[in-house]
Amino acid sequence: MHRRLIVLMSLILLLPCPARAKGLWTTYLHSKTCNDLVALRDTVWIATGEAGIVRYFRSTDTWNSITAEPSGLAGNNVKAITFDRRGNLFASVPGKGVGRLGTDGRWSLLNTFDGLPSDSALALRAQGDTIWIGTTRGLALWDGRTIAGSVPDLGTPSPFVDNNINGIVLTGDTIFVSTPRGIQIARLSQRLATWALINTGLPVDGLGRGVRLTVHGIATDGHNVLVRASGANPSNPGQN
Repeated sequence: MHRRLIVLMSLILLLPCPARAKGLWTTYLHSKTCNDLVALRDTVWIATGEAGIVRYFRSTDTWNSITAEPSGLAGNNVKAITFDRRGNLFASVPGKGVGRLGTDGRWSLLNTFDGLPSDSALALRAQGDTIWIGTTRGLALWDGRTIAGSVPDLGTPSPFVDNNINGIVLTGDTIFVSTPRGIQIARLSQRLATWALINTGLPVDGLGRGVRLTVHGIATDGHNVLVRASGANPSNPGQN
């Protein structure tokens, strides 16, 4: 009797069992790097270097994320984010281009095939329905429908001291762009015809002070333009 019981239990264990899992998969990613941040009403949007776009809802004190998937966000390393006037989300993924999440919930991708100078965008800045895109090969303009132009134009000399545009600020008629080697400005009313270098007072290359700093980006509070930079004096490496 004992042996029959053991055989019966063994047969039961061999029978197929129906899967009990239901619902959607939950993705767990550990984010270590915040590359950009946008606060809109109740939601804080965070562009991370490892976990896509993380969202924090202040009213409920909860988190969720948008991660890479086919026909969705192009990668989990998101360099910059911004929203246009209509609420469309733009997110740059290095090497992939700029993803656009429309208000209808659908993703599309802007890249070099659409006219971007480079598939690696370093900075995004919204102006109404227009998106200014700073790339590793210059500045591009999305007019709400297409890439309307870029600086430098294909085959023309670059007006920038460095084509890596890592920051964009708009104040009135003036556009400021930052590159690792400094800050330049142009006038929108002049169709960006002339770009002036305004490094005076910044400890960056070219000032003859023996200090080599790298400009990482710029921001504004609506009145002042702030610059983030780092580096050291080659003659005194301990001086940062």
